[in-house]
Amino acid sequence: MRRLPAGYLAALVVACVVGPAVLPLDPFGVDPAARLLGPSLGHPLGTDALGRDLLVRLLLGGRVSLWVAAVATFAAVGIGGAVGLVAGYFGGWLDAALMRVTELFLAVPKLPLLVLLAAVDPVRAGLPVGPLGLLIGIIAAFGWMSAARLARAAALPLRDADFVRAARGFGAGPLHVIRAHLLPHAAGPLLVAATLDLGEFIIYENVLSFLGLGVPAPDPSWGSLLAEAFVHLERAPVLVIAPGLLTFLTVAAFNRLGDHLRDALDVRGATASRTE
Repeated sequence: MRRLPAGYLAALVVACVVGPAVLPLDPFGVDPAARLLGPSLGHPLGTDALGRDLLVRLLLGGRVSLWVAAVATFAAVGIGGAVGLVAGYFGGWLDAALMRVTELFLAVPKLPLLVLLAAVDPVRAGLPVGPLGLLIGIIAAFGWMSAARLARAAALPLRDADFVRAARGFGAGPLHVIRAHLLPHAAGPLLVAATLDLGEFIIYENVLSFLGLGVPAPDPSWGSLLAEAFVHLERAPVLVIAPGLLTFLTVAAFNRLGDHLRDALDVRGATASRTE
């Protein structure tokens, strides 16, 4: 049972990466004569309101959703890891200041603020990123806090350890000590944080795309597929069930995998740090 989440996620990633290229179906090809068809040999999950194959669009949407979540997770864990390691190494007033900032971000209601910021037009605002870059940046900017707390918890007990003192005695600077001695000890907690972040960030991307503020058309994501399908819920419920079920299973798998990693690596407080 412990291997089930990892196996599902591995199969999902392979399917989303390879599937759209292998299947002889155009995810963007509009065919009014084939709109809202039921499952068949030619269209295993049927078609949407524009006659596009649902299966290939689900796989392409999964690729987009997973990519957005993965890049945002990489950025968030990088930011949070740096903040936590610096706070844990230096301690004192810098630690207190960085943790107050972390707690401030934790206290902010994320979803309403994400929706507000995602509504910004990056071109009109003069930002050097497109809509997708803005989406990733917003998610990462409000998702680094759990990584920061876990990294600090890993680094704080080691700041006065013998091997850290020895490194200082040989003239190693703070950056070298953090990179060479503290980061390896924080790798396990950061891996747990990244796994849990992936599931959380998929939800954020789906919500924003469902509201029309996420992945720009014509590229699909699971959230935009849900938004397009709701008006056809009675006639073609599979259009809603399929992306919703994939989202649920994927988020649950990442959370379960994160729990297994936390137990295996003996990372305490990984879940608590996300809910406090």
